[in-house]
Amino acid sequence: MGNICGKADSDHFSSPGRTARAASANKPGGKLKAQLAAQKKQTRNDTLNEVSRQGLQGKEPDYANPRNWD
Repeated sequence: MGNICGKADSDHFSSPGRTARAASANKPGGKLKAQLAAQKKQTRNDTLNEVSRQGLQGKEPDYANPRNWD
């Protein structure tokens, strides 16, 4: 590569950025990482069934608060 920023040429792969990101991707994470792993394990049918179930829950009638249509 050229000398764009005025820095001397060095090995572009010697910085710890790539290895640090790879190491952090493999270590156990928190709640969000666990949720992402669970989502990745879901099959297409599992995802569709979950979305369908959520949609049906929103359409259930509210018997505690009936509406009077006049």
